[in-house]
Amino acid sequence: VARGAFPATGLLAEGQLGKSDLVLARDVSGSASRMTSRAWIRWDEKALTVYIENNVTRGTSFTGNDWGRCEAVEVALRPVVAGKKFPIAVFRGFANGRLDYGQAKSGPDEPILSDPHGAVYQALAPAEDRWIARLSIPASLIDVTPAAGMRFAFNVTARKVKDNLWLMWEATQAHSYDVDLAGIIELVP
Repeated sequence: VARGAFPATGLLAEGQLGKSDLVLARDVSGSASRMTSRAWIRWDEKALTVYIENNVTRGTSFTGNDWGRCEAVEVALRPVVAGKKFPIAVFRGFANGRLDYGQAKSGPDEPILSDPHGAVYQALAPAEDRWIARLSIPASLIDVTPAAGMRFAFNVTARKVKDNLWLMWEATQAHSYDVDLAGIIELVP
């Protein structure tokens, strides 16, 4: 179980981040990778915010918005609430600044794309071998109000095209958004 703390304040600026909450160091099969990404989770009662830092090979293209063929990150989550089964919310942000959003009933189901309803996404490339994404997910999109102790089935993925990597926080050996095969995060004050 990973724990995300601190209020989600401020904007992504200057590309400076501190110690990470999560390290993405395994590919989809669970094999260790020489390339890594890092993620931070912040929250308040209005939104859950995820920052993702991606170290990439020099010469990586930061253009395009074709999932699987372009530099991108994915955040997938499902609230864990006794007696209720929520769909998996899937957010795919591209290095060029585009955000796609969809919901999947389960991990084997492809997400059905829809409007991201107020989600805020930013991408910044402070160097040719590094880019950073910031995704703020409003409570209305995940059907719960974030609060201390709340748990989410969760995964974060970085697609590194030039290195042909699908880096994950928790390797699913299946669809990256299949959070039931990934991990749990718990919000802490």
